Amino acid sequence: MRANLYLRENGENDVVVVTFVNIDELKRVQEELRRANSLLENLYTTSPVGLSLHDQDLKYLRINQALADINGFSIEDHLGKTIAEIVPNLAPKIEPTLHRVIETNRPVSNRQIHGSTSAAPNLKRYWNISFYPVDLLNGRRGVGSVVIDITERIETEASLKESEANLLEAQRLANLGNWEIEVGDNFELDTARATWSAELFYIYGLDPKKGVPTFAELLQFHPPQDRQVIRSAFEKLLSEFTPYNLDLLYNCLNRETRYLKSIGRAACDETGKVIKLYGAIMDISDRKQIESELIRQNRALEEAIAVAQAADLANQAKSDFLASMSHEIRTPMNAILSVAQLLDLTQLDTQQQSLLETLKSNGQRLLTLIDDILDLSKIEAKELHLNPQEFALASLVDNLSNSFSPQLEQKGLELSIDLDPALPVWLKGDDFRLQQVLSNFISNSIKFTEQGQIKVTIAPEKTRAENSSTTILIRFSVEDPGIGISEEQQAKLFQPFTQADNSTTRRYGGTGLGLAICRRIVELMNGTIGVNSDVGRGSTFWVTVPLEVPTTDRTRQESEITTTSKPASDDSSQTISILVVEDYPDNRDLTLFMLDDLGYTTDSADNGQEALDKLDQQQYDVILMDCQMPKLNGYQTTQIIRQREEQERHTTIIGLTANAMSGDRQKCLDAGMDDYLSKPIDFDQLDWTIQKWCQE
Repeated sequence: MRANLYLRENGENDVVVVTFVNIDELKRVQEELRRANSLLENLYTTSPVGLSLHDQDLKYLRINQALADINGFSIEDHLGKTIAEIVPNLAPKIEPTLHRVIETNRPVSNRQIHGSTSAAPNLKRYWNISFYPVDLLNGRRGVGSVVIDITERIETEASLKESEANLLEAQRLANLGNWEIEVGDNFELDTARATWSAELFYIYGLDPKKGVPTFAELLQFHPPQDRQVIRSAFEKLLSEFTPYNLDLLYNCLNRETRYLKSIGRAACDETGKVIKLYGAIMDISDRKQIESELIRQNRALEEAIAVAQAADLANQAKSDFLASMSHEIRTPMNAILSVAQLLDLTQLDTQQQSLLETLKSNGQRLLTLIDDILDLSKIEAKELHLNPQEFALASLVDNLSNSFSPQLEQKGLELSIDLDPALPVWLKGDDFRLQQVLSNFISNSIKFTEQGQIKVTIAPEKTRAENSSTTILIRFSVEDPGIGISEEQQAKLFQPFTQADNSTTRRYGGTGLGLAICRRIVELMNGTIGVNSDVGRGSTFWVTVPLEVPTTDRTRQESEITTTSKPASDDSSQTISILVVEDYPDNRDLTLFMLDDLGYTTDSADNGQEALDKLDQQQYDVILMDCQMPKLNGYQTTQIIRQREEQERHTTIIGLTANAMSGDRQKCLDAGMDDYLSKPIDFDQLDWTIQKWCQE
């Protein structure tokens, strides 16, 4: 509205003239411009490619987040700085081209460079860049840039080992172009001409000077099967405002077929009327090629997985077979070695004693071989798992000392164990596997040493800085004055089925599996294993393993530590009643013979159900429970007993198993058993275990 004074002919101006002008069209145009600017700003800031604007001095005037991330600096850090200040390593490759674009007012497209940025100087990256001249508001000429990081594409192409032609083609930038169509009152889709960005002309291979084709003309560049799809998408966009996202084929003028990703949206006014269509088109030919290759690789992977699953089933079958064979072999071996132990308590002449010792030693060697094969099978099937728990080093030391007393005494050797007092009393780790490794070292030392002392040293690894309040690196070493090992032979020691040389095997026996198993166990513990040795001067086998220091119950005293020192002998055996639950008659009878000889009161059951029936009639101090039995196995029977007892009573149950697999001990404890003995049963170990639990 405008108001002006009206001057009469007589010179008076007592009248006001008011003029009204309709500016709806102006407002509409302003709104459209605002939305267009908003769209362009949104495309600029959210574009997946890097975009920037430089003045005539190559200083950054604008930059989007994508390019800022590529350079490794914030948007604010770029503004007012030159390329040489932001990416000095790349400036010599870029700045001459930018100057040429400003001077010639001509763009430079799709130039590929590689190098590193200041933010990541050691990381080699690849980019595809395009530059175009820009007339600035101050009347001078600047330059804009489009940067796309193509490192992943380059690396993928290299891995797929495409031919040189395909590799060069794949390195081309998949340009992103945008378009807009104003929708007026008399809008006709077929004759509509959009506004294209320069990149869109490049994607379609058209000359910008010849103008934008109509919608109908553009459809002819696409194969017939895509034409109706495109038309339907635009019709729904106009009538229902339904966005579309299409993968299309495009027939280039050079008869090359390309893949395009086309997306479209509709903009409406406040009344809900479509006033504009806009969208983007990206050349995704390279991605399609990669997807095709990935599909092929996925199929190959599925086939490989099927083969691997078949192999896993075979490994599982092997493990099950070995477990079954372990049970079947150990069951009669238990009878054989138990008879040998009972015979050892009788009066024998010299020849009989010699034959008995031969029987015992060879039986023990056979059991060691069975255990080694089982452990190696578990390792190869990746089924050997650690079972970390709190343990006392003193208990471990005492177990080692008592385990080898008979062998040491037989060969006239001494065993000294030096336990550093600076070590924590309690640690957390798999003490069972740790003792297995150390037992192998000591056993080898006894085997290859004729006289002298074997020394075990346990101390913190002082050369490492990893020790903390929660973790400590401990070095365990076993030193002997034995025959020693040459450097050439040391390189073979920790491989399966390998010994120092054939003469060693002939003279001392063995399969060569023990040290290979030790190496695998130590690796599972994230530790290291090694040997220092000189021929004729002895050997030192060592391991360093990280162990946790328990964060709770640190005030426990040494008196709490359970050791394997045999409880003081007294006459309590006669008052201890023991129920032997065993389905194998020979083993049941031999176990009863052992217990009777030790002075215990015994009873027996053939299976789990019979054991439950006997428990209904009377109570026992200890139950020796075979794990594998018909009707009710030992695990099931133990669970039923614990359910019946609840809080009123707790009968000591010691599991007996011939499987000797790595998880058997934990399986027994999980079922509710108090302890575990592996067959064949050692006479002294059986007595010690019963006395320990009865005294507790």
